[in-house]
Amino acid sequence: RNNNQNNNNRNRNRSSNINSNSNDNNGKGRDDGGVMKNKRDVRQRSSAFVLLVCLVLLATFSVKEIYSPSYVVAEDGTTLMKLAKGCQCELKSIDCLKAIKCLPTGVVMDEKIATGVALRRALLQEMSIDEGVAIDNSADPWGKGAQLGAVVSWLKWRATGSIPRGLDDEDTTFVNPSKYSFCKREELFGKNCFIEDFDQKEKLGDMEKDAVVRLEKREKAAEIVRTKSKAMLDTMHEAQIEPYKYLLSFSHMAKMTFNIRPHILKLYNGHLRTIVKGKIVDNDTTLPHSALRVALHIRRGDACDHKKRGYAKQASPMDSPAQPSGIRLCYDTSVYLKALKTVEKYAKKRQIVIYLATDHAGSLIDELKKKYRKVYKKFTWKYLDYSRKIFDYDAEKEGSFYIEDPENKFAADLGETAVLDLWHLSHGHVFVGNIGSRFGKFGWFSAMARHNNFVPYFTVDGKSPCCDIDEPCAEIAPYIHSMENCLTFTHSSDHIRLNKGYWEIGNLKRKKAAKTGLTKVISEVADKAEEVVEQAQEYFSNGEDEDESGEDASQDEDGGDDGDGSGSEDENRRRH
Repeated sequence: RNNNQNNNNRNRNRSSNINSNSNDNNGKGRDDGGVMKNKRDVRQRSSAFVLLVCLVLLATFSVKEIYSPSYVVAEDGTTLMKLAKGCQCELKSIDCLKAIKCLPTGVVMDEKIATGVALRRALLQEMSIDEGVAIDNSADPWGKGAQLGAVVSWLKWRATGSIPRGLDDEDTTFVNPSKYSFCKREELFGKNCFIEDFDQKEKLGDMEKDAVVRLEKREKAAEIVRTKSKAMLDTMHEAQIEPYKYLLSFSHMAKMTFNIRPHILKLYNGHLRTIVKGKIVDNDTTLPHSALRVALHIRRGDACDHKKRGYAKQASPMDSPAQPSGIRLCYDTSVYLKALKTVEKYAKKRQIVIYLATDHAGSLIDELKKKYRKVYKKFTWKYLDYSRKIFDYDAEKEGSFYIEDPENKFAADLGETAVLDLWHLSHGHVFVGNIGSRFGKFGWFSAMARHNNFVPYFTVDGKSPCCDIDEPCAEIAPYIHSMENCLTFTHSSDHIRLNKGYWEIGNLKRKKAAKTGLTKVISEVADKAEEVVEQAQEYFSNGEDEDESGEDASQDEDGGDDGDGSGSEDENRRRH
């Protein structure tokens, strides 16, 4: 437009017989200025547009982050950078595999692992141990007991700065201490045979040891780790912290309350098997430092009535029904492998190592070898080699529904495999499996603690990390109002009765608890409002008495208005 206007000006100037040379020069000057102005306007508009887009994205992200208490952002860096890379995850969802793109590698991952070790040591030094308190979960299976133990310890630490001394040494069907020479020699009973007291120094696995060794070769690495661990520790003491820090602090507490003894670590290494390109190799075979470890939890056993109904061929969606005992689903191997394809897509040519944990009575390795040979040869597999006979427990024949029932003669062996499988799953940078189960949840928490980093996940059972297997997750999602509620609410809460129709519709305790809490708040507000109304009524009543006594100061001696529309101070207050 500027160019056209300048040309028109030149034409008018020529027609007015103004000096042509002067006109041309002036016109040319105006033309150049117009072009420059035009370019400047374009740049300004472009800059404004880019800024507007950035602000809209940032506002959208910030609003979601503020209004969703379970929305974690899983990487260091600016908010906009994390948003652009897809590093965020809504913990009330069932699929956060996209965050694989944000996983650190190499030296950065080593630093995170070493920082996590330093953080747990610092936590242990500053917190007090409540010597008189132990967690009694002897009757609970290992997965459930470990998760509830972490909940109790984390809540106690957040409230008082102390944690229980450890697990109760009561006898349990899930541990046979006489089987282990270490436990007999040290006179350890119950679950204490496997787990150290919580005030004991952490027993490091090979992953942590290797990370520390690699970092020792780098200049100033120790100083960086100390600085980062101190910063994390300071953050964890704040009254309100961002969801990601909540998640990490809970995960570290879970790890501290599941400090397995050296003789159990030795057992783990003895049962571990590694398959590379379809061949069993030595466990010490060097894998690339950049390899992506995937924890794969395939839950079978007593979790479902698959002998009658078979395995589900599709993963359950978020709005699928609750799965209380008796109507739980188990999933076909193909469902898990489909999720692994998604992992592979985001892994971008990184070598994938699968840490397989299952209570399947058959051999999943044999199934993979025969039915899914291409996948079997493509990935590196690590699994624990136990006789599958101990998982072949016919509930109907034995007259019991649960595989971990005390009458099961393999209960103690199952306890051993459970502890080793939880340690096995904690190696994963990524988790694929059954997060609805407490066993799966604890494996996921343990993996986050070991890597000191968010672990992207996909859960086949339609139950998010904030939700239990017996809850209708889509229905109760609006009642998950905080990270504390997400991480620590359990259906074992005995202050609320189990709802009617539990065995058909699932557990609605969380919904009931939220409504009870809201009702309490509304009741308190209503009581206060009633008190205020009573005060107002009393005040107005006093004013009416004054009017009746003929002492209305809002009128003059003749009984008329005072003329300026203003009455006495008391009258104005009553009007207000």
